[in-house]
Amino acid sequence: MHRLFLLLALLLFSSSSFSIQTLRGSPSDARSLAERAAEHISGFEGGIDTALSALSAPNTQFVDRDLYVYVIDRRGKLIANGANSKLVGKNMLRLRDLDGQLFVRNALTTAFREQAGWTPGYRFIDPLTGRTVTQQSYVVLVDGMVVGVSVARPPS
Repeated sequence: MHRLFLLLALLLFSSSSFSIQTLRGSPSDARSLAERAAEHISGFEGGIDTALSALSAPNTQFVDRDLYVYVIDRRGKLIANGANSKLVGKNMLRLRDLDGQLFVRNALTTAFREQAGWTPGYRFIDPLTGRTVTQQSYVVLVDGMVVGVSVARPPS
């Protein structure tokens, strides 16, 4: 009986862990999504506002599991967000992570220095688990705007 309970508990916890992992995108998924969104903006012929609104729409090709696209202008104003369009128009430049890092400023700095690349890690509370996680964003500079996708880094 004890062995049966132990086996059931193991299956329950391993499957819940598996289901959380299937809800997450990988760093390569985040990079690919950011690059596709950057191509969408630079190749869109219907005007920048239409291109940005497509990035802010839920359930599009620019939302993948826990990954979504955001776009920030050079002053730190959020101009597209695939997870929460209510944030669009707000200045995020002074937003800090759990350690006090200005992570939006870091995203801008990375994009303007390198054109594309990974930001330094920053810490947040994971909405799926309630635990503190380190995230990174892959950012791409497109026409003076920063296109990014954040991903939780796997624990080391």
